[in-house]
Amino acid sequence: MIRAGFAVADITPSLPCHKLGWLRVVTAERVADPLFAKAAVFEADGERAGFVVLDTLSVRWTQVAEIRRRTEAAHGIPADRLMVSATHSHAGPAVASSGDVRRDEAYLEEMTRRVVEAVGDAVRKLEPVEIWYGRACERRIAHNRRVVQRDGTVKTHGDLDAPDAMFVEGPIDQEVAVMGVRSAAGKPLGCLVNYALHPTFHGDDDAISANWPGVL
Repeated sequence: MIRAGFAVADITPSLPCHKLGWLRVVTAERVADPLFAKAAVFEADGERAGFVVLDTLSVRWTQVAEIRRRTEAAHGIPADRLMVSATHSHAGPAVASSGDVRRDEAYLEEMTRRVVEAVGDAVRKLEPVEIWYGRACERRIAHNRRVVQRDGTVKTHGDLDAPDAMFVEGPIDQEVAVMGVRSAAGKPLGCLVNYALHPTFHGDDDAISANWPGVL
């Protein structure tokens, strides 16, 4: 029997705060939509594994290690069985140092605390489930923005109609993969989705946003 539980925690930063992803300092003064840490925990034959996804630009290896350490101590999920990732939103707080922006240590501490709580909530919600899987291709949205020129150089945001343009640098991943989870009674509980597309909306303005992954 497989059991699973899902939970979320609000990790929207206090304002104003610096944003990450544009090398220069950009200050957020408003929230376009909230940021979340989303947790999923699975259990089979007494063994547990979990996933955490953050609505942030990135998550440093040292931060992953700390989240794993605290989660193992508090909720018994082995550190090597907790995957921690970020959606790469360019409209989130300074979770790392990049260019002129320095990471916000106070925010990172609060975020870590809320992440561990979210995993704990998911553990408490564990129940027998059914798992289904599906995939499709989305060809209309993503594109490769790097264009190879006749002299061998590559231009980011290149124009294929330009005289010196030859072809885009490479392919894109068109697959949308979904692993869905429902209760034994058929109630949808949550899902894991994988789709590759760069989330850059709101990046250089004054808004905090989870970007398109938050809408998805």
